Amino acid sequence: MEYFYILYFTDIDLLALHTHRGDHGWKLGEHATWSKQDIWETGARVPLLIRAPFIKGSAGQRTYAMAETVDMYKTLAELAGLPPPPAAEGVEGVSLAPVVRNPGNTSVKELALTQFPRCHIHSDATPWADGSGQSYACMGNERTTFEVMGYAARSIDWRYIEWRAWDNATLTSDWSPKGLLAAGLNDHRSDVRAEGSAYFDWAGDFVNVADDGQFAQYRNAMAASLRKAFDKSTGQGARERAS
Repeated sequence: MEYFYILYFTDIDLLALHTHRGDHGWKLGEHATWSKQDIWETGARVPLLIRAPFIKGSAGQRTYAMAETVDMYKTLAELAGLPPPPAAEGVEGVSLAPVVRNPGNTSVKELALTQFPRCHIHSDATPWADGSGQSYACMGNERTTFEVMGYAARSIDWRYIEWRAWDNATLTSDWSPKGLLAAGLNDHRSDVRAEGSAYFDWAGDFVNVADDGQFAQYRNAMAASLRKAFDKSTGQGARERAS
C-alpha cells in the first residue's frame, strides 16, 4: 500500500491525500489456474482507492473509469497541486484527477493495458491455456527463455487478449499474423453487479467471443490498440516490457 506514514498518526491525516492499491489480482481456480501472473481479469485487476478529502463530493464514490497503476504519479502530483513532470522525463500514465473530481467521467483513459510472459514448462501443454494449474510465470527467468508473451487491453465493456510468439534473438514479440498463437475477446457488458456493492461476477471473462463475427469490430479495434501500444516496429510500442 502507498500512503504517507508521516501524516498517518497526526491530525493532518484528516486532510491528507491518500492512495491505497493492490499490485495484482488472485485466482482460485478460474481458468484452471491458481494465483496471479496472467492477463485475465481475475489476475490483472487490482483494488484502487484514492482519498482526497479536500475535493467535495468525492468521498464514498465509485467509478467505472479505466485506470492503471502507472497513472498514480501524475494523479497524485495534480491533486497535490504540483506541476506535471516534463515530457522529456518520459513519465508514463495520465492523471486521474478529473475522475476524482467527477467519478462519472470515464473519458480520461480509453484502455488499461497488461503484459505478462509465459515459459513452456511442460512439453505436453500449451503455456497460455493449460488445465494443470501451472502458472508458467517465467519468474526469475531470463528474457531469452520466454516463449510466449501475453497482452491484454481492457475497456469499460471489453477485454481483448493476444498470446504471441516471443523472439529470443530480438527480445520482442512476433507481431506478424503467424506470430498470433491465440486470441480472446471477453464481453463484460453482461457482468452482474451485486446490489449495493462493487462486486462483479465477471461472467464475461469465461466466454471467448473472439471468433464471433458480430463482435469483429471490437476485436479489430482493440487489436489495433494493442499493436500501437506494444509493437515497436510501428515506430511506437513504448509500452513493451520484457524485464
